[in-house]
Amino acid sequence: MIAVRRRARARRRALAEIQRRVLDAEPAEDLLRLVVRRAREALGADAARVLVMEPAEGPVPGEALTVRAADGTPRTAGLTAVLDTPLTVRGRIVGVLEASVLGLRRFTSDDRRALRSFAAPAALAVAQLRTREQLRRLADTSDTDGLRPTLDRLAAAAVAHTGAAECAVRLLEPLEPDSAPEAAQEVREAIASAAPVIRTLRDDGTGAAWPLRCPGRVAGVLHCRYPPGHRPDGLDLALLDAIAGHAARAVDDERRRAAARDKGALDERRRLSRELHDSVCQALYGIALGARTARELLDRDLRGGEGRGTDALPELAEPIDYVRQLADAAITETRAVLGRLRPETLAAEGLVAALAYHVAALRDRYGIAAEATLGPEPETTPEAKHALYRIAQESLHNVAKHSGARHVRLHLLSGPGTVTLTVADDGVGFDSRGSFPGHLGLLSMRERAREVGGTLSVDSRPGRGSRVRATVPAEP
Repeated sequence: MIAVRRRARARRRALAEIQRRVLDAEPAEDLLRLVVRRAREALGADAARVLVMEPAEGPVPGEALTVRAADGTPRTAGLTAVLDTPLTVRGRIVGVLEASVLGLRRFTSDDRRALRSFAAPAALAVAQLRTREQLRRLADTSDTDGLRPTLDRLAAAAVAHTGAAECAVRLLEPLEPDSAPEAAQEVREAIASAAPVIRTLRDDGTGAAWPLRCPGRVAGVLHCRYPPGHRPDGLDLALLDAIAGHAARAVDDERRRAAARDKGALDERRRLSRELHDSVCQALYGIALGARTARELLDRDLRGGEGRGTDALPELAEPIDYVRQLADAAITETRAVLGRLRPETLAAEGLVAALAYHVAALRDRYGIAAEATLGPEPETTPEAKHALYRIAQESLHNVAKHSGARHVRLHLLSGPGTVTLTVADDGVGFDSRGSFPGHLGLLSMRERAREVGGTLSVDSRPGRGSRVRATVPAEP
């Protein structure tokens, strides 16, 4: 009897230790090893193990797990006594916890109850391992399927494997501080604190928000809603944390790929710029120069009234002027293309000259009344200047292509500790209080400002034009 009480106390201490490890978010592999070791010690068994069943695929290769679904009845296999108990998660068997002894000893009903007491934490660890592997497979498809389909699949996995009624991954870029709905307070708190937030909602449901933590920043949030009367349990917390981690890695991987693509595109733009400048531009300059020379010679002959074929000379004026106009228009267009392909003016002459060049190109190409107030060259980092240039370039492109504006104003002002770029137009405008799904230009501008420690705001209303303002820190 004393030995029985001693084993019971040891089993309670072991279960308490396991519970602490669960609350401390012990990695699933370590937790599973601890459960198996403590179960073997509690039963005095010679061996113990967990056999894991893959979802809808039968046993894991190399593991002798039968489909009999262990019922916990002691049995023998030759000279070995075997006791097992099923590991269930939400009514589904995910594996078996098995203990065995050699020799003449047989397991008792107390042993069976003891083994069952270790089944719950073992099932939790197995569920985490199974789900983590599924999530890894989902996340690995981001290279081929793109970021958004991967995030949507991870959100669907959160609904499938937890008690959440709905779930979505929201990236930080489309969220404005004053545009997020009031019911999503947990989203804002999770982003601000970079930590999970669980809140009871007004309809007695529960909102759970997990930040997507990337190196040095929060990229977005995993947002789940639970129906009234339900809250995330311990398994849900572990799974949501794992899903948020996979989503964050997918976002960071996509950002790295985008940076690599941007660098490749920049190198290609430089190559094309050199080719256009050295071939097409020179040919156009030659055509324009030849047409001007021919026109000057024609004018001289007409004024002199002498020479052969003077009656035909006036008829040559029209085609010569036509060729010259075409050449001048092609030169203007090529300059605009070169300005978009290769902002070398930024590195060679500074941000002010690059912006002035771009505003002039917009005016010449689209006939928009564009004016610039630029001031002296700002004191900020080269990275910040490049970000401001690209933001101005994208803003002016949107004005030309989408706004229908007649006037646009660009201001570049240096203030105490900041440099501010403003692009305003009198076009058709849009509702800037909403999110902008699919508007990659707006997201790109926000990201460029954020990468250099700045901010970007968009102020627009239908029929009232638009204003884009980017503010970056001045260099100390």
